[in-house]
Amino acid sequence: MPNYNETAVTGESYQRTNRIIIDNPYQAAPRIIFEEERIINLGDEVVKKPVTALQVAFDETEVINIMNPLTNELTGTTITMGEVYALIYSIYWQKAQERDNAATGGGEEE
Repeated sequence: MPNYNETAVTGESYQRTNRIIIDNPYQAAPRIIFEEERIINLGDEVVKKPVTALQVAFDETEVINIMNPLTNELTGTTITMGEVYALIYSIYWQKAQERDNAATGGGEEE
């Protein structure tokens, strides 16, 4: 028996991370969760399907090879997870202070 409105399709499919969660629980080790999805591009339609999650335990000494996000090529430089953590931590504090200063009408601290 044929399928209703069956159509042959041509396209491409690939997996990507669509959400990154940094879980920083109180008095426990931080972890990073990379939620992934499958993209199915049919030309006139794009289907997104949740796939899996990659969970990474935080290790401040682990060395990460830096890649160019536009080309996926290694840049030849590295950074540790601890340094990445410090960058994210700094973004949070800076943005939280900007928000709090705006809410209270205060200026930036010097």
